[in-house]
Amino acid sequence: MNIVLHNPTTGGRWTISTGLDPRAWKPSERQDLEVVIQLPADIPPGTYSLHLHLADPSPALRGDARYAYRMASEGVWDEVTGWNKLVDEFTIDTVP
Repeated sequence: MNIVLHNPTTGGRWTISTGLDPRAWKPSERQDLEVVIQLPADIPPGTYSLHLHLADPSPALRGDARYAYRMASEGVWDEVTGWNKLVDEFTIDTVP
């Protein structure tokens, strides 16, 4: 499971692995996740959207949105990327 930071102005995107595996989750069970991520050192200041990417773990299918997990919440799914948008806009000022 990955977190994707996307800058819609520049088209830049950064993928950060969470180390979590949704294949162990059971149907109809609530999943409360607490994830701490380190921002990549090369990410420039700017406005980003934050997405959860639950891709198929197979290298052959990982980039195919048709095989990504889709969250049930309305308005979060992007059928082109296979990403689930969690945050529309947030700003990164500087990276320590």
